[in-house]
Amino acid sequence: MININAKIMEAMKAKNKVASETYKLLKAKILEFKTAKNAKEYTDAEEINLIKKMIEERKNTAKIYSDNNRNELAEAELAQANVLQDLMPALPTKEDVEQYINEYYPHGIEKKSMGLVIKEIKEALIGVDGKIVADAVKVKLI
Repeated sequence: MININAKIMEAMKAKNKVASETYKLLKAKILEFKTAKNAKEYTDAEEINLIKKMIEERKNTAKIYSDNNRNELAEAELAQANVLQDLMPALPTKEDVEQYINEYYPHGIEKKSMGLVIKEIKEALIGVDGKIVADAVKVKLI
């Protein structure tokens, strides 16, 4: 997991305003997640999903700003998205998913257990794209 307080301090010492603001927003989102009424456990997977969601929000907002000729605001949103992108670990690829399936399911996957297998792979390979997993599992159905 990311030590967000250390990241904030680093950015502030480097006088990187964009990074420090972005890290503070991320810290607020993390605290919001942890203190929500029905809060789940904050895991690495939850952290990756939270950062992914924030990146997507920034990109969507930047597109809206660009469409309305507010390029300076769009650039600010994209700069925040880039800071968040740097926090993302290398996500599992299609090859990683296929390797996992070949290792744990060498004889194929029964259609009735497809959902359980997809869930298992998504838990084992944190941050993997669900579509990649579903496609790879469909290929191995027996």
